[in-house]
Amino acid sequence: MYPLLQLSLQYLHQQSKPLGSPEDPKIFKQNIDHFAFNANRFKTFNQRYFINELFITNPTQIDTALLKIGAEDTVHSAPGGNLTHFDLLGELSLKFNAPIFELEHRFYGESQPFAENDNPLKTENLKYLSARYAIADLVNFVTKIDQQYCAGLGMTKVPGKTCLKWMVIGGSYAGAVSAWIAQQHPHLFAATISSSGVVNVKYENPEFDTHTYAAAGTPCAQAYVHSMREIEKVTESGNDKYLDLFKANRKNLPDFYYFLADTSLMAIQYGRKCAKITYNKPGAKVLMQLKPSQATQNRITNTNIMIEIS
Repeated sequence: MYPLLQLSLQYLHQQSKPLGSPEDPKIFKQNIDHFAFNANRFKTFNQRYFINELFITNPTQIDTALLKIGAEDTVHSAPGGNLTHFDLLGELSLKFNAPIFELEHRFYGESQPFAENDNPLKTENLKYLSARYAIADLVNFVTKIDQQYCAGLGMTKVPGKTCLKWMVIGGSYAGAVSAWIAQQHPHLFAATISSSGVVNVKYENPEFDTHTYAAAGTPCAQAYVHSMREIEKVTESGNDKYLDLFKANRKNLPDFYYFLADTSLMAIQYGRKCAKITYNKPGAKVLMQLKPSQATQNRITNTNIMIEIS
Protein backbone atom coordinates (compact mmCIF):
# COMPACT_ATOMS: atom_id res chain seq x y z
CA MET A 1 0.00 0.00 0.00
CA TYR A 2 1.23 3.50 -0.82
CA PRO A 3 2.46 5.36 2.34
CA LEU A 4 0.21 8.37 1.71
CA LEU A 5 -2.82 6.13 1.21
CA GLN A 6 -1.98 4.22 4.40
CA LEU A 7 -1.67 7.42 6.44
CA SER A 8 -4.96 8.73 5.05
CA LEU A 9 -6.75 5.51 5.97
CA GLN A 10 -5.30 5.64 9.48
CA TYR A 11 -6.60 9.19 9.80
CA LEU A 12 -10.08 8.17 8.67
CA HIS A 13 -10.15 5.25 11.12
CA GLN A 14 -9.59 7.75 13.94
CA GLN A 15 -12.50 10.00 12.99
CA SER A 16 -15.69 9.76 15.04
CA LYS A 17 -17.97 11.55 12.58
CA PRO A 18 -21.08 9.38 12.02
CA LEU A 19 -21.69 8.62 8.36
CA GLY A 20 -24.59 7.03 6.55
CA SER A 21 -23.95 3.54 5.27
CA PRO A 22 -23.18 3.09 1.55
CA GLU A 23 -25.98 0.51 1.67
CA ASP A 24 -28.63 3.06 2.70
CA PRO A 25 -30.79 3.91 -0.34
CA LYS A 26 -31.84 7.48 -1.01
CA ILE A 27 -34.62 8.69 -3.30
CA PHE A 28 -34.30 11.02 -6.26
CA LYS A 29 -37.52 12.29 -7.85
CA GLN A 30 -36.89 11.49 -11.50
CA ASN A 31 -38.93 12.52 -14.54
CA ILE A 32 -40.65 9.63 -16.29
CA ASP A 33 -40.44 11.35 -19.68
CA HIS A 34 -37.67 13.86 -20.37
CA PHE A 35 -38.58 14.58 -23.97
CA ALA A 36 -42.29 14.59 -24.88
CA PHE A 37 -44.92 17.02 -23.64
CA ASN A 38 -47.52 14.52 -22.51
CA ALA A 39 -49.00 13.42 -19.19
CA ASN A 40 -45.80 11.59 -18.22
CA ARG A 41 -43.69 14.70 -18.87
CA PHE A 42 -44.80 16.07 -15.52
CA LYS A 43 -44.87 12.78 -13.60
CA THR A 44 -41.98 11.49 -11.53
CA PHE A 45 -40.93 8.19 -10.02
CA ASN A 46 -38.69 7.24 -7.12
CA GLN A 47 -35.25 6.46 -8.50
CA ARG A 48 -32.88 5.07 -5.90
CA TYR A 49 -29.31 6.19 -5.44
CA PHE A 50 -26.56 5.39 -2.96
CA ILE A 51 -23.65 7.42 -1.56
CA ASN A 52 -20.32 6.31 -0.14
CA GLU A 53 -18.70 9.08 1.92
CA LEU A 54 -16.40 6.88 3.99
CA PHE A 55 -13.23 8.15 2.31
CA ILE A 56 -13.91 11.89 2.64
CA THR A 57 -11.28 13.53 4.85
CA ASN A 58 -12.55 17.12 4.66
CA PRO A 59 -16.33 17.51 4.18
CA THR A 60 -16.06 21.29 3.80
CA GLN A 61 -13.57 21.10 0.92
CA ILE A 62 -15.38 18.82 -1.53
CA ASP A 63 -14.86 19.84 -5.16
CA THR A 64 -15.05 16.46 -6.93
CA ALA A 65 -17.71 13.75 -7.18
CA LEU A 66 -17.64 10.23 -8.60
CA LEU A 67 -20.73 8.81 -10.31
CA LYS A 68 -20.97 5.11 -11.11
CA ILE A 69 -23.72 4.30 -13.56
CA GLY A 70 -26.12 1.61 -12.41
CA ALA A 71 -26.57 -0.93 -15.19
CA GLU A 72 -29.10 -3.68 -15.89
CA ASP A 73 -29.31 -4.98 -12.33
CA THR A 74 -30.42 -4.06 -8.83
CA VAL A 75 -28.08 -1.73 -6.94
CA HIS A 76 -27.48 -2.76 -3.32
CA SER A 77 -24.77 -0.34 -2.27
CA ALA A 78 -22.58 2.50 -3.44
CA PRO A 79 -19.22 1.21 -4.69
CA GLY A 80 -15.82 1.97 -3.23
CA GLY A 81 -15.78 -0.54 -0.39
CA ASN A 82 -14.80 0.49 3.12
CA LEU A 83 -11.68 1.54 4.99
CA THR A 84 -10.51 -2.06 5.28
CA HIS A 85 -11.42 -3.42 1.85
CA PHE A 86 -11.63 -0.83 -0.90
CA ASP A 87 -11.60 -0.85 -4.68
CA LEU A 88 -10.44 1.58 -7.38
CA LEU A 89 -13.30 3.97 -6.71
CA GLY A 90 -12.44 3.93 -3.02
CA GLU A 91 -8.88 4.95 -3.87
CA LEU A 92 -10.12 7.71 -6.18
CA SER A 93 -12.54 8.91 -3.51
CA LEU A 94 -9.73 9.14 -0.98
CA LYS A 95 -7.37 10.82 -3.44
CA PHE A 96 -9.87 13.48 -4.52
CA ASN A 97 -11.85 13.80 -1.26
CA ALA A 98 -14.92 12.87 -3.31
CA PRO A 99 -18.27 11.26 -2.52
CA ILE A 100 -19.16 8.22 -4.62
CA PHE A 101 -22.68 8.06 -6.06
CA GLU A 102 -24.46 5.25 -7.86
CA LEU A 103 -27.82 5.83 -9.53
CA GLU A 104 -29.98 2.76 -10.07
CA HIS A 105 -31.06 2.33 -13.69
CA ARG A 106 -34.74 2.92 -14.42
CA PHE A 107 -36.81 -0.29 -14.65
CA TYR A 108 -34.26 -2.21 -12.54
CA GLY A 109 -34.29 -2.94 -8.83
CA GLU A 110 -36.83 -0.74 -7.09
CA SER A 111 -36.51 2.18 -9.54
CA GLN A 112 -39.73 1.46 -11.40
CA PRO A 113 -41.35 4.33 -13.35
CA PHE A 114 -44.73 2.58 -13.42
CA ALA A 115 -44.64 0.66 -10.16
CA GLU A 116 -48.22 1.62 -9.34
CA ASN A 117 -49.60 -0.01 -12.50
CA ASP A 118 -51.04 -3.52 -12.64
CA ASN A 119 -48.55 -4.35 -15.39
CA PRO A 120 -45.60 -1.93 -15.07
CA LEU A 121 -43.60 -3.77 -17.76
CA LYS A 122 -46.27 -3.76 -20.46
CA THR A 123 -45.03 -2.95 -23.94
CA GLU A 124 -46.19 0.67 -24.07
CA ASN A 125 -44.18 1.44 -20.92
CA LEU A 126 -40.96 -0.10 -22.21
CA LYS A 127 -40.45 2.74 -24.69
CA TYR A 128 -39.09 4.59 -21.64
CA LEU A 129 -36.37 1.96 -21.19
CA SER A 130 -33.41 2.97 -23.35
CA ALA A 131 -29.90 4.38 -23.16
CA ARG A 132 -31.37 7.72 -24.24
CA TYR A 133 -33.54 7.87 -21.13
CA ALA A 134 -30.71 6.55 -18.95
CA ILE A 135 -28.52 9.43 -20.11
CA ALA A 136 -31.31 11.94 -19.46
CA ASP A 137 -31.78 10.49 -15.96
CA LEU A 138 -28.08 10.90 -15.21
CA VAL A 139 -27.95 14.46 -16.56
CA ASN A 140 -30.93 15.45 -14.42
CA PHE A 141 -29.43 13.73 -11.38
CA VAL A 142 -26.01 15.37 -11.73
CA THR A 143 -27.55 18.79 -12.34
CA LYS A 144 -29.76 18.63 -9.22
CA ILE A 145 -27.20 17.02 -6.89
CA ASP A 146 -24.55 19.49 -8.03
CA GLN A 147 -26.88 22.36 -7.17
CA GLN A 148 -27.34 20.93 -3.67
CA TYR A 149 -23.59 20.70 -3.08
CA CYS A 150 -23.11 24.15 -4.58
CA ALA A 151 -25.54 25.65 -2.07
CA GLY A 152 -24.38 23.52 0.86
CA LEU A 153 -20.71 24.37 0.38
CA GLY A 154 -21.34 28.06 -0.30
CA MET A 155 -19.92 27.92 -3.82
CA THR A 156 -20.67 30.50 -6.48
CA LYS A 157 -22.62 28.95 -9.33
CA VAL A 158 -21.23 29.79 -12.76
CA PRO A 159 -23.84 29.53 -15.54
CA GLY A 160 -23.18 26.59 -17.85
CA LYS A 161 -20.75 24.92 -15.43
CA THR A 162 -20.99 22.54 -12.50
CA CYS A 163 -19.70 23.43 -9.05
CA LEU A 164 -18.14 19.99 -8.62
CA LYS A 165 -15.83 18.21 -11.02
CA TRP A 166 -17.79 15.07 -11.91
CA MET A 167 -16.20 11.79 -12.98
CA VAL A 168 -18.61 9.29 -14.55
CA ILE A 169 -17.78 5.57 -14.45
CA GLY A 170 -19.34 2.55 -16.13
CA GLY A 171 -18.54 -0.90 -17.46
CA SER A 172 -19.98 -2.91 -20.37
CA TYR A 173 -23.40 -1.39 -21.20
CA ALA A 174 -22.87 1.25 -18.51
CA GLY A 175 -19.42 1.82 -20.01
CA ALA A 176 -21.05 2.71 -23.30
CA VAL A 177 -23.46 5.05 -21.50
CA SER A 178 -20.55 6.74 -19.71
CA ALA A 179 -18.79 7.33 -23.03
CA TRP A 180 -21.93 8.63 -24.74
CA ILE A 181 -22.95 10.92 -21.89
CA ALA A 182 -19.49 12.48 -21.68
CA GLN A 183 -19.51 13.01 -25.44
CA GLN A 184 -22.99 14.56 -25.44
CA HIS A 185 -22.60 16.63 -22.25
CA PRO A 186 -18.91 17.58 -21.93
CA HIS A 187 -19.79 20.60 -19.77
CA LEU A 188 -21.03 18.27 -17.01
CA PHE A 189 -18.14 15.82 -16.73
CA ALA A 190 -14.46 16.44 -16.10
CA ALA A 191 -13.42 12.80 -16.60
CA THR A 192 -14.82 9.49 -17.79
CA ILE A 193 -14.00 5.84 -17.19
CA SER A 194 -15.56 3.56 -19.81
CA SER A 195 -14.51 -0.01 -19.00
CA SER A 196 -15.25 -2.46 -21.82
CA GLY A 197 -17.79 0.01 -23.14
CA VAL A 198 -19.86 -1.52 -25.95
CA VAL A 199 -19.85 1.66 -28.01
CA ASN A 200 -19.86 -0.12 -31.38
CA VAL A 201 -23.56 -0.97 -31.35
CA LYS A 202 -24.61 -3.79 -33.67
CA TYR A 203 -28.09 -5.16 -34.24
CA GLU A 204 -26.71 -8.63 -34.93
CA ASN A 205 -23.60 -9.78 -33.06
CA PRO A 206 -22.82 -13.44 -33.88
CA GLU A 207 -19.19 -12.86 -32.90
CA PHE A 208 -20.15 -13.13 -29.24
CA ASP A 209 -21.45 -16.66 -29.78
CA THR A 210 -18.56 -17.78 -31.96
CA HIS A 211 -15.97 -16.35 -29.58
CA THR A 212 -17.44 -17.96 -26.46
CA TYR A 213 -17.85 -21.22 -28.39
CA ALA A 214 -14.13 -21.18 -29.16
CA ALA A 215 -13.22 -20.11 -25.61
CA ALA A 216 -15.15 -23.04 -24.15
CA GLY A 217 -12.95 -25.57 -25.94
CA THR A 218 -14.03 -28.32 -28.32
CA PRO A 219 -15.35 -30.96 -25.84
CA CYS A 220 -17.38 -28.44 -23.86
CA ALA A 221 -18.70 -26.64 -26.94
CA GLN A 222 -19.73 -29.88 -28.64
CA ALA A 223 -21.47 -31.12 -25.50
CA TYR A 224 -23.34 -27.85 -25.22
CA VAL A 225 -24.47 -27.89 -28.86
CA HIS A 226 -25.58 -31.50 -28.42
CA SER A 227 -27.52 -30.53 -25.30
CA MET A 228 -29.27 -27.60 -26.94
CA ARG A 229 -30.23 -29.65 -29.99
CA GLU A 230 -31.66 -32.35 -27.75
CA ILE A 231 -33.66 -29.83 -25.72
CA GLU A 232 -35.08 -28.25 -28.87
CA LYS A 233 -35.87 -31.66 -30.40
CA VAL A 234 -37.73 -32.87 -27.32
CA THR A 235 -39.56 -29.56 -26.80
CA GLU A 236 -40.60 -29.21 -30.44
CA SER A 237 -42.01 -32.76 -30.34
CA GLY A 238 -44.55 -31.59 -27.76
CA ASN A 239 -42.80 -32.92 -24.68
CA ASP A 240 -42.73 -30.27 -21.91
CA LYS A 241 -40.28 -31.91 -19.52
CA TYR A 242 -37.59 -29.27 -20.01
CA LEU A 243 -40.08 -26.44 -19.88
CA ASP A 244 -41.39 -27.91 -16.63
CA LEU A 245 -37.85 -28.21 -15.30
CA PHE A 246 -37.40 -24.44 -15.64
CA LYS A 247 -41.04 -23.63 -14.80
CA ALA A 248 -41.47 -22.17 -18.28
CA ASN A 249 -44.28 -22.50 -20.81
CA ARG A 250 -44.86 -22.50 -24.55
CA LYS A 251 -45.98 -18.88 -24.84
CA ASN A 252 -42.59 -17.82 -26.16
CA LEU A 253 -40.25 -20.68 -26.98
CA PRO A 254 -37.59 -18.43 -28.58
CA ASP A 255 -37.19 -16.68 -25.22
CA PHE A 256 -36.80 -20.04 -23.50
CA TYR A 257 -34.09 -21.14 -25.93
CA TYR A 258 -32.40 -17.75 -25.62
CA PHE A 259 -32.38 -18.06 -21.82
CA LEU A 260 -30.65 -21.45 -21.98
CA ALA A 261 -28.11 -20.30 -24.55
CA ASP A 262 -27.32 -16.95 -22.95
CA THR A 263 -26.99 -18.39 -19.44
CA SER A 264 -24.24 -20.79 -20.45
CA LEU A 265 -22.48 -18.39 -22.80
CA MET A 266 -22.38 -15.72 -20.10
CA ALA A 267 -20.97 -18.27 -17.66
CA ILE A 268 -18.09 -18.93 -20.05
CA GLN A 269 -17.61 -15.22 -20.69
CA TYR A 270 -17.10 -14.61 -16.97
CA GLY A 271 -14.47 -17.29 -16.50
CA ARG A 272 -16.28 -20.54 -15.76
CA LYS A 273 -14.92 -23.74 -17.24
CA CYS A 274 -16.31 -27.13 -18.18
CA ALA A 275 -15.47 -29.50 -15.35
CA LYS A 276 -17.24 -32.69 -16.37
CA ILE A 277 -18.77 -33.91 -19.60
CA THR A 278 -20.39 -37.29 -20.20
CA TYR A 279 -22.24 -38.02 -23.41
CA ASN A 280 -22.60 -40.30 -26.43
CA LYS A 281 -22.91 -43.41 -24.26
CA PRO A 282 -25.99 -45.60 -24.78
CA GLY A 283 -28.40 -45.05 -21.92
CA ALA A 284 -26.10 -42.54 -20.22
CA LYS A 285 -26.97 -39.01 -19.24
CA VAL A 286 -25.59 -36.06 -21.12
CA LEU A 287 -24.09 -33.79 -18.52
CA MET A 288 -22.44 -30.43 -18.87
CA GLN A 289 -21.28 -28.74 -15.71
CA LEU A 290 -19.59 -25.36 -15.57
CA LYS A 291 -17.49 -24.30 -12.60
CA PRO A 292 -15.65 -21.04 -11.96
CA SER A 293 -11.97 -20.87 -12.78
CA GLN A 294 -9.49 -20.35 -9.98
CA ALA A 295 -9.21 -16.68 -10.97
CA THR A 296 -12.88 -16.02 -10.32
CA GLN A 297 -13.67 -18.59 -7.65
CA ASN A 298 -13.57 -16.10 -4.78
CA ARG A 299 -16.01 -13.63 -6.30
CA ILE A 300 -18.65 -15.83 -7.91
CA THR A 301 -21.26 -17.17 -5.52
CA ASN A 302 -23.44 -19.07 -7.97
CA THR A 303 -20.76 -21.59 -8.81
CA ASN A 304 -22.48 -24.18 -10.98
CA ILE A 305 -24.58 -24.23 -14.08
CA MET A 306 -25.69 -27.69 -15.14
CA ILE A 307 -27.72 -28.94 -18.09
CA GLU A 308 -28.76 -32.56 -17.77
CA ILE A 309 -30.41 -34.59 -20.48
CA SER A 310 -31.56 -38.15 -19.99
